[in-house]
Amino acid sequence: AEFEARIAAKGAETEKAQVALADQAAKEMADWQAAYEKKLADKQKANQEAQDEFVAIRDSTKPGSEWEKVSILVDFKAKTASDTSRMKSILIQLKQHGLVKAN
Repeated sequence: AEFEARIAAKGAETEKAQVALADQAAKEMADWQAAYEKKLADKQKANQEAQDEFVAIRDSTKPGSEWEKVSILVDFKAKTASDTSRMKSILIQLKQHGLVKAN
């Protein structure tokens, strides 16, 4: 009888520990999910703001800013297999001085 009582007490204690562990795991999972969703929402907001800014610059109709828009779209720091330094320098020159029409 004493042995069965100890076994029942141990069983109840183990079950209580398992319930507490499951509750703790559920709380940690809910906290992680909330943090993940907040991080995701912040990232989506930042991406949307960057996209809106890019589209505003891209679609601007200010005369004389065409080459500036081209220079924004070109990555001048990219490493390529072929030599593109001449093209990069031409684009930078066009951005700074615009297109000069010869008569």
